[in-house]
Amino acid sequence: MQTAHECATRNKFKAFLIISNPQVFAIFGSGNVAVAIIAKLTGYMLSLLGSYRDLFVMCVAVALTTRFQQVNKILLHNKGKSMSPNFYAEHRLYHRKLVSLVTDVDKAMSSITLLALSNNLFFICTSLLNSL
Repeated sequence: MQTAHECATRNKFKAFLIISNPQVFAIFGSGNVAVAIIAKLTGYMLSLLGSYRDLFVMCVAVALTTRFQQVNKILLHNKGKSMSPNFYAEHRLYHRKLVSLVTDVDKAMSSITLLALSNNLFFICTSLLNSL
């Protein structure tokens, strides 16, 4: 809004929209403020959606890591102790189930992870381009 404030026009909000979304006005014409508002809101919603997607990917990764840490903590706690073969068989089975879960989650989330990575990479490249 600072740039719009310095502009000599009477409608500062329209000046802000023209400066922040010149591509919308180039396509739809300079008098179409409603389309520019919708485009701006859509951009904000997509940014918010991308943040939630990134947060979801991070939460799933942290949850799976925590489960593996729990298994390792139990095994390290019992290291050097005389435990029954059932104890190790049970924990080996639990570890195999976790590995199977990671494989299933990887298959299910690979496209989401790729989308999040490519979106973040695009954002970084765009920010670098605009900073030049």
